[in-house]
Amino acid sequence: DMDAMMVQFDALIAYATARGCRVVPSTYPPFNLPLARDDLRKAKNAALRARAAAGEFKLIDYDAEVSDGATPARTLSGYLGADLNHINDAGHGAVALNRAAPVIATVI
Repeated sequence: DMDAMMVQFDALIAYATARGCRVVPSTYPPFNLPLARDDLRKAKNAALRARAAAGEFKLIDYDAEVSDGATPARTLSGYLGADLNHINDAGHGAVALNRAAPVIATVI
């Protein structure tokens, strides 16, 4: 449930920041899910992006980096791991270089 997930997300951020941690969340990458479940992933990502755009936190956008533009519910083949579900080292490297490094440089 989307609302429950965001309540838990907020509690986690509050817990961590109260203890001096910097929190930099990320979007959910595609997991080759059934379309109904992928719609929930997209909705969660949209909520995270909206909150990041409002300045609530910085966000590392895994989804934007590794999703197949023609079929956003799928991972780009060059970034797909051997299990055909998780991101491989090349995908994580692309996220680190293109998405994470610029964000982390602003919070350090």
